[in-house]
Amino acid sequence: MYWQEVIKAAEAELYELLCTKSKKYSTVRKHGKSAIKHWLPIFAAFLAGTFTGLTAAAATAIVAFVSLTIFRLGVGTFCRLYSETAPKNPESAR
Repeated sequence: MYWQEVIKAAEAELYELLCTKSKKYSTVRKHGKSAIKHWLPIFAAFLAGTFTGLTAAAATAIVAFVSLTIFRLGVGTFCRLYSETAPKNPESAR
């Protein structure tokens, strides 16, 4: 029973982080966007080095497209499902 409460609270916090523009997580969102800017070229360089004939520009475009698609689909799905099943009273999730 304790772990179910922990999971519900974690879901509520994740929803607030990913699905709202809450000031509580504005710094985290800002740092996340900055980290992605650094992560993208590193992964693209790895991809370009792994596949012969793939330029860095092409690898960057592929990585950006795939990453953005996966992230947007995942976040969109989570936000939709959580908002449909979330308790009506936000305090009850804490």
